[in-house]
Amino acid sequence: MTDPARWLNQNFDGWSNLTVQEKRAIRDFPVLWSIFELRATGRNGQRPDATPHRISQAVHDLEVEPISEVFQLAKTYFSNRYFHAGNPTHAFNQLRVTGDCQGRVRHALLD
Repeated sequence: MTDPARWLNQNFDGWSNLTVQEKRAIRDFPVLWSIFELRATGRNGQRPDATPHRISQAVHDLEVEPISEVFQLAKTYFSNRYFHAGNPTHAFNQLRVTGDCQGRVRHALLD
């Protein structure tokens, strides 16, 4: 069995330069996202189905202060990751966001 830390150090430039906190955040994100999807899209007896509509509704229902520092830091991070000079990046295109949701994501991150 391969040690994940060793494999990441050997196969991803810069992995060894990350702090322990950054590595932990990357490791924990898939677990947290899965829990979010389940709770956000599988409530009230519904089968979990992470459609853009259900995720948008779940985000709308969150009790988050949009002016908080944590929120603004996250928005800046994702804005920079998914848009450059107002144009979608390769990373954004890989999300395969379509239709009305594409405009909503763009508006949320850039406006």
